[in-house]
Amino acid sequence: GPLSALVADFYMSHLEDIISATPLFSSSAFWARYVDDILCIWTGSDAELDQFFSSLNSLRPSIRFTLEKGGESISFLDLNIRLISQSSNMITKFSIFRKATFTGVSIHSSSLHPTSHKLATIHSAVNRLARIPMDPEDVEKETQAIEHIASLNGIKLNIRKYIRRKFLRVHLSRQHHVPPPPDTTRKKWLRLPYLGRPSDLLAKELRRFGYYVGFYPVLTLRGLSSLKDPTPSSMKPGVYRFACTGCPARYIGQTGRSLQKRFSEHLLHLNQLRKGK
Repeated sequence: GPLSALVADFYMSHLEDIISATPLFSSSAFWARYVDDILCIWTGSDAELDQFFSSLNSLRPSIRFTLEKGGESISFLDLNIRLISQSSNMITKFSIFRKATFTGVSIHSSSLHPTSHKLATIHSAVNRLARIPMDPEDVEKETQAIEHIASLNGIKLNIRKYIRRKFLRVHLSRQHHVPPPPDTTRKKWLRLPYLGRPSDLLAKELRRFGYYVGFYPVLTLRGLSSLKDPTPSSMKPGVYRFACTGCPARYIGQTGRSLQKRFSEHLLHLNQLRKGK
């Protein structure tokens, strides 16, 4: 249902209140949750961690936690978090984490989709790169990964120049301690199908009159499935009805086989009855 995610988040918050009241929770120096992923810095012993983990799984029979011990490095969501010893101090370093199944395939530049949809993957990756503190070698590694994604999807964009501009905008925004006043003007939006360059020109023209356009692709996966040859109704199972032409009698039946096969059986039986007469 539409409220499922909201209700689940409320319940997880309630469950966290119960967890924080347990005695062993005091050994947790840091606890952060995003949906159902939890990052915890544990200061107790391994035995206490195993005991705490068992207590978590005993709270609700329908909720089962899994445990991954990271040691000096662990992946959480899209980040790899490392603890480095430096001058007798432990410092935290970050880098981007992607699963081994990540392919980088997105909407190709030749697809009939709005440009904003095609660049969404690049925008998201660059925005994340600009806002996460990383060492220069990790920044270079992620820059190369974004360039590979762009090349894989046929996107002709100067990635390094775009990243430099993004870094500059983020840096300048952090220098202004007073946030700008919120824009309370209600924007007027139109939802239109995307038909290529004419749609881009139309959106630009509508923008002059204060209208914003949200495009949607004409062809979807559901539309692609309709390109298959449709199955004739006579070859499908279903409910059928026969009506007598000489009287008001009606016969209603149901079959799990094709209607055509069931009709042929009725006709065969009818012919046999006529021959018997």
